Amino acid sequence: MKVSTIIATLVLSGMVIVSPHVFAQQPVQRDYPYVFQIAIKSDNRLWINVKGNYQNVHGCTPWFAASDVTLSDDRARAWLQIALASYLSKTRVYVTTLGCISAPDGGPQYPKIIDLEIEMTPAPTP
Repeated sequence: MKVSTIIATLVLSGMVIVSPHVFAQQPVQRDYPYVFQIAIKSDNRLWINVKGNYQNVHGCTPWFAASDVTLSDDRARAWLQIALASYLSKTRVYVTTLGCISAPDGGPQYPKIIDLEIEMTPAPTP
């Protein structure tokens, strides 16, 4: 049986085997207990770590994640406020990442933050 026949048979039967890294470029949102560390590095990006580290969904080093924009962007400044609120109150955060970004020193690749949300608990009714 030819390789092309085998591939066609697998595709038609829905049995396509795909590398997990094919999906690495899809935005992924995960929730984490709270922000554990915050840094602004020489690349002027917001770098945060969460309690328990990030889930390794993009194939990046999971210890920190960096904003996809610098602090000159309003989104990064808003994310800094959200990160600080989570850090101070130990409130759950929802981090959306997309791919990886290089460390400013040329070191390993880290998840790239494209959105950051904090869990809001409704105030008790009087």
